Amino acid sequence: MLPVYGKQQMQRKANKDALEKLSKVHPLPSLILHWPKINSSLIK
Repeated sequence: MLPVYGKQQMQRKANKDALEKLSKVHPLPSLILHWPKINSSLIK
């Protein structure tokens, strides 16, 4: 299970800081962070 980062342990948070921390243990958060750039490249 991935660690939970945020204000409260029981409240999941998907902000930039939390995704950057999670990207150290799993590749998916990094893709979420870079999705706008990836998506714009695919559309062009």
